[in-house]
Amino acid sequence: MKPRKILTVVGARPQFIKAAATSAAIAARGDLIEVMVHTGQHFDDNMSRVFFEELELPVPAYTLGIHGGGHGAMTGRMIIALEEVMLHEKPDAVLIYGDTNSTLAGAIAAAKLDVPIGHVEAGLRSFRPMPEETNRIVADRVSRWLFCPTATAVDNLEREGIARGVHLVGDVMYDVALKMRERARARSRILQTLGLERRAFQLATLHRAENTDDKDALARALAYLGAAAARAPVVLLLHPRTRAAAAGFGLDFGPLRVADPVSYLDMLALLDACAGVLTDSGGLQKEAYFFRKPCVTLRDATEWVETIEGGWNRLWTQDDYAPRREIAAYGDGRAAERIAAVLADDLAYDRAAAPPGDLPALPVRTGAKGERLRVLILSHMYPRAHHPAGGIFVHEQVKALRRRGVDARVVSGDPFWISTFNPFRFFAALRAYRRERPVWKAWDTVLVLRFPYLCGYFFRPSIHALTYLHGVKRVLSRIRAEFPFDLVHAHTSFLDGTAGLLASRLGGTPLVITEHTGPFGVLTRNRLMRHLTRRSVAGADRGTGSM
Repeated sequence: MKPRKILTVVGARPQFIKAAATSAAIAARGDLIEVMVHTGQHFDDNMSRVFFEELELPVPAYTLGIHGGGHGAMTGRMIIALEEVMLHEKPDAVLIYGDTNSTLAGAIAAAKLDVPIGHVEAGLRSFRPMPEETNRIVADRVSRWLFCPTATAVDNLEREGIARGVHLVGDVMYDVALKMRERARARSRILQTLGLERRAFQLATLHRAENTDDKDALARALAYLGAAAARAPVVLLLHPRTRAAAAGFGLDFGPLRVADPVSYLDMLALLDACAGVLTDSGGLQKEAYFFRKPCVTLRDATEWVETIEGGWNRLWTQDDYAPRREIAAYGDGRAAERIAAVLADDLAYDRAAAPPGDLPALPVRTGAKGERLRVLILSHMYPRAHHPAGGIFVHEQVKALRRRGVDARVVSGDPFWISTFNPFRFFAALRAYRRERPVWKAWDTVLVLRFPYLCGYFFRPSIHALTYLHGVKRVLSRIRAEFPFDLVHAHTSFLDGTAGLLASRLGGTPLVITEHTGPFGVLTRNRLMRHLTRRSVAGADRGTGSM
């Protein structure tokens, strides 16, 4: 089987580190290949090239060289360039990292081209108005796979109503730190170069827009670092953005010891040797914990709340740390392996479930009054959570119809399970079932009308069928009012085929049957199922072949 192509978008130092772990995991598999794109957001050799060399990252297939300018200008140029790359490469999925402008540009470009997106470090929230927060939220909204580093990130998504495609995998930066720590101790000479003694200095970085774009904000941050230097020397690794801002505002660095940005191995060596960390970087807050160093975050909020709760980090607006404890939230160093496995498995399902080529020709018919053709799809296997292969197949059908300019919506039963043998609980559950109402839901941008039908281990299949068909009949009048369909598309299963026949006759519209997993009526011993299946196939206006 031909490997599926993953297009990875990176652009900033933290993304190079995260991608190092995932790229290695992808390369170790035979069913995935990676094409890496470097937007150029971080372009300085000390913040880009040296990371690729030390982390043994593959040379980017594309280097876009886009940096500088405002957020809108930079992101816009990236979207244009990334769209051209994606159109040329035709990837099966796009992988984005973190919360930078490169993240946002990759998300928008892929979403516009209907390429599925995986977001590494999904679900992080600082709950403050800042560019990075906007980038995170937009990326999460358009991604198919949300790879969360912590349980807190999963909870954040759940509060926002996002449950589909969420995977708790652990932190890829922890993967890399574990792998590279000993290499840094053996190879780095940064302590000798800077003349530093172990445990005798504090390490600082400062680059966020909220601290550098305004003179008063930058002066406040530098004053805080200067006060910290009175306790122990502060080594500030100066980002080019911060250097330019300070020069433009006429600010000096006072007692701070300023150094150029360093390579990843040198950064790990400095983290290993320092007494503490002061930073506005999200990644460095975690890395400080990986080396068990106390950290002060030069911001009013942080997305890495576990470091605050664990007592290893505090905001500069807080006076002291919480009681210190170990943090188990970041996983076991195998996050990248899990990400690669999810991508490979899901993309393999997509290939297995997708129809061979496009859908067969639909009956020649225009919509009412020259409008778009409206197709109602009946499937008890949608969404995917209830039936992986069948659910993906139906989703691919909807996407194929949309590519033809067809307005397609789905009607699907929502199983209401009753599994108790206690008569009081049984009848209470039946009453609850009768109170359930159909509701339209958006599933990956597809509108689905979900209605309840009765299921239970001790119910006969005929009960399932009758309550399912009753549910379809209940919602048909509502569907006709809200979505006057021109055609019904159903499967040959006894449920969907018979429901499709019912909808077709009541609505006076043609019925198309798709035999997607074999003739169900032949495979079952239940006479009612076989009868309903044969009847639905015989009553269809058009039938199509099996996969």
